[in-house]
Order: sequence, then C-alpha cells, then structure tokens
Amino acid sequence: MHYRQILFIGPALALSACATANDRRDIPGCVEMECVALGQAQQLSETLTVTPLAVLEDSRCPMEARCVWAGRLVVKLRLDMGHESAELDLASDEDVRITGGMLAFAEIAPVASIKWADLKPREYAFSFRFAPDIAPDPAIAPAALQ
Repeated sequence: MHYRQILFIGPALALSACATANDRRDIPGCVEMECVALGQAQQLSETLTVTPLAVLEDSRCPMEARCVWAGRLVVKLRLDMGHESAELDLASDEDVRITGGMLAFAEIAPVASIKWADLKPREYAFSFRFAPDIAPDPAIAPAALQ
C-alpha cells in the first residue's frame, strides 16, 4: 500500500516541479531579431564576434512605472576581433566606439517590467548591432579598448 502512495506522490511532485519551472515562460524574448544568451556568441561581421558574459547592472525603469530616469542595463562583453580579444562593459544608454565602428545593443529581452523584477542571468537575451566606419581609422587599434 505504501508503494502505491509513493507512485502517486512521485508524478505529483514531478508536475509541481514542472509548474514552477514553467512559470517563467511568460517572459518575452526578442522581437526584432534573434538574440543570444549569456555565454553565447553573436557574429556581427567577418572579424567581430560579441559574447555577453555577465549582467553587471539592470536599473531599467519598468514599463508599468513612471521614472525620473530611464535607467540602464550594463553587460560585460568579450569581443573577438580576428586574432585579438578584449572585454568591455556596454551600457544600454550609450554606443561604444571600437575598432572600425560603433557597437550598441540592438535589442534586450525581456523589457523591464515589475512582473520580471527578479530576473535570473539565464533569462536575459541580447542582440547587438555594429555600425562600421565609412573609412577605417588606422589610429584606433583593438588595444585601445578598455
């Protein structure tokens, strides 16, 4: 008899675990383009790959609120540029000049919301855009990145 009780409890526990894991399915993803998660690389050009490494700050104003400051998201990135790599912090409220152009966020998911105030790092997704310079500036080198 105890054996049957265990059989019924097991599936119930499995279903409750699925329910809590699936509660986060309502977090929207990227809309405009395909995004990458932390640790995944996005190739922006033949010589530039961007990999988000960590979310350092998320002070974005929730869409349901009125804020004095819009806030920002700051992510630590690794840039792979041919044979060189560099790390930098990219903020959602500013573009960054790198070798050969400007780097910025194209999309951040999910949007800031009170519903998702306790986001886990694995729940973020990003896409980036790179606007190459019209004429490359040879004075700007990858070593100049901070």
